[in-house]
Amino acid sequence: MPDLNGHISNNHLIPASDEVKRALGRIHVGDLVSLRGKLVDIEIHQGEGPKLMWENTSLSRTDTGDGACEVIWVEGAEAERPR
Repeated sequence: MPDLNGHISNNHLIPASDEVKRALGRIHVGDLVSLRGKLVDIEIHQGEGPKLMWENTSLSRTDTGDGACEVIWVEGAEAERPR
């Protein structure tokens, strides 16, 4: 079996606008998807209080396991259903 790790990824998508959120919501399994945006690191705080969560984006195509996810600030999304 071939090593697929360099050809697959786990992506966390953050829509930059309500329009992008709606476009992401229309994507179905099997669609060919194009995303436009930026890789980002995120921190979530409780108001002005302590950090509750953080996630750093992966910058490698060969990493696996915890921390190997790409976090994408999505500024545009298009999907096409193959025939």
